[in-house]
Amino acid sequence: MKSSFNWFPEFVLRILAVLCLGFIVLNFWSVYKSYNSVEKNPLFPETLGSYTAFPHFIFILFYIYIVIIIWMYLRSTDIIKRWYKPILSVFFFEFFKMYIYGFLMWINPFG
Repeated sequence: MKSSFNWFPEFVLRILAVLCLGFIVLNFWSVYKSYNSVEKNPLFPETLGSYTAFPHFIFILFYIYIVIIIWMYLRSTDIIKRWYKPILSVFFFEFFKMYIYGFLMWINPFG
């Protein structure tokens, strides 16, 4: 008896999309915390909220782009051929995220 795993790529991509949506919510929460901490404490400079929130805005854009790519793969008919590409993009993005964060803080326009 031969088993078929045609459902596996769609299952993995849907889980990855939910995971990316969770990361989007987490980054929005980080942006909220950075601006809220500046408003509560008068000792912090006013631009500190923008300075710490800037990389999270870029990460939100990356995750939205990855979700759009996953959505396009799920709508296509040849999902079996190239379903691993969004997984690799998320893996490499998460692997190099701290380097990207450091670079974004280095070129930060608010600091």
